[in-house]
Amino acid sequence: MVAVGIIVTWLVGDFTYSQVVQGKYESWNAGIVRDSNGIREGCAAFTLGEGTTALLFIHGFGDAPAVWKEMAPALADRGYTCRAMRIPGFGQELAAMRESTHEQWVAAARAELLELSKTHERVFIVGHSTGCAVGVNLLANSPEAASGLVAMGPLMSVNNSRSPILSSESWFKVLNRLFVFTDLVASAFKPQIFDESKRPLLVDRFVPIEIFREMFALIGKNRKLHKNFKAPLMMVLSEQDAVVDNEAAREFYENCSAEHKQIAESAKAGHVLPLDFGWDEHVEAIDVFVQSIK
Repeated sequence: MVAVGIIVTWLVGDFTYSQVVQGKYESWNAGIVRDSNGIREGCAAFTLGEGTTALLFIHGFGDAPAVWKEMAPALADRGYTCRAMRIPGFGQELAAMRESTHEQWVAAARAELLELSKTHERVFIVGHSTGCAVGVNLLANSPEAASGLVAMGPLMSVNNSRSPILSSESWFKVLNRLFVFTDLVASAFKPQIFDESKRPLLVDRFVPIEIFREMFALIGKNRKLHKNFKAPLMMVLSEQDAVVDNEAAREFYENCSAEHKQIAESAKAGHVLPLDFGWDEHVEAIDVFVQSIK
C-alpha cells in the first residue's frame, strides 16, 4: 500500500505540474509576437558586414541570434561578414521545438558554412554554450568545413553546482523516466549575466523535455571526439560560470588535437559572455585570433 501511495502521489504531482507549466506557457506565449514562420520577434537570423572573411555566430541553448547584438556589429566594423544563425527549433513555438534534433542543429550550421564559403575566402565559427557544442561536433567530423572555432562559455558538460545530490545529467535521466504527463519544463534560473542593463534577454522560458534530451545527446557524442578535433581553437571561459562545467572545457582543450589553440578567462562576466561585461575585449581577441590563422 505504501508503494501504491507513493506512485499515486507522484502521478498527481506530475500531472499537476504539467498543467501548471502548460498554463504558464500559454499565458506567456499569448504576449509573444511571431512572424509568419512562427519565429519570435527579435529572434531571426541576421547578417552584417561585407568582409572577405566570414564569422558564423551560433547561439546557445534556449537563446537567440540577438545574443550577438553587440559583438556582431563590432566585428562587422572590423571588416568581417557576420552571420548570426538561429538554431532550428529555438525561438519558435512548441510544435517546432519538439521536432528539433541535435542532428538538425549541426546540419543547419553546416549549411550556413557551405553557403558562406561560396562567397568568402575563409569562414570561422563563433559559438556560445550549446553553439560551441554544435561547432565542436561539426568540425570534429568535418574539419574542412571552417577555418577555426571560437568557443565562448563552451558546453562540454553542465555545471553541477546548482544540482543537489546527483549531477544535472543524472537528474534529467531519472526524471525523464519518471515523468508521465510532464513534457514541458519552465526555466528555473535566469540567464547568468551580471550587466543588468542587458536584461531582459530573448530566451525561451519554456523548453520541451525533448530539447534537453537532444542537448545531452550532443555533448555525450562530443566527449568522444576530442582527438578528432584538429581545427584552430580559441576558448573563452567565465571564471564565475554557473551554467557550464569549466573543468570539462579545459579537459577538452588540453586533450584535443588542435595545434593552434589558445584559452582565456573572464573575471567580469557570467555565462552570457557575448553580452556581459568585457564583450568588447572578446571582439579584440577574436580579431587577433582570426588574423593569426593563415
